[in-house]
Amino acid sequence: MSYTLNPIAVRLDRVIRKLGSGDAALAAELAAEFADEAEELDEMAAEAAEDRGIPPLTLSGAFEHLIVGGERQQKLGFVYGYAFAYLCQHLGDWLDNTLWSGVAGSNRYMERIDAELGRLGIDRKTLSTVALTARGAPVELPRIDDFPSLSHLRLPEVTQAGAALAAVDLASVSDAEVRDAIAEVKRWFDECVAARADFFAYYC
Repeated sequence: MSYTLNPIAVRLDRVIRKLGSGDAALAAELAAEFADEAEELDEMAAEAAEDRGIPPLTLSGAFEHLIVGGERQQKLGFVYGYAFAYLCQHLGDWLDNTLWSGVAGSNRYMERIDAELGRLGIDRKTLSTVALTARGAPVELPRIDDFPSLSHLRLPEVTQAGAALAAVDLASVSDAEVRDAIAEVKRWFDECVAARADFFAYYC
């Protein structure tokens, strides 16, 4: 299977302020904007709800729960994961993910990138593929058992990681695919710093 990391430059405090804000117009706007994504997601959620013997949940319902309020379906966390990701996408700026899109053998790909970051002398606390793909949301959401995997870095962390990447010689990386993937991450961080934005990503 292949997986994609979807990176976004966004001011997370702005996103968080929308949660529980009661902004029904925003919830409706998001439902309309992501109607195409909802077709497949709603079908998946309906099947999961039936399997678990619980009421169904749609993407538009998840938008409403997150933004307007209401009791959340704790056993359908993946729907809220996508809803939160799409809210970030709506309020932020999409970052080019060409080299992180449709990655086959994803675990091995991540291992190669982490190994090269280590060889370059970048500490895992500063940057790793876990930080890019699986750190979690900046807010509490119902548990997500599988995908999407959410992650985020606040602007000071992005700045630190970007500086670490700027200080190394990427030309020394012999694996061209890995070198280009790391260079793309550096471009993401440069764009975040220029926009004074945090980094958010969802991996699926």
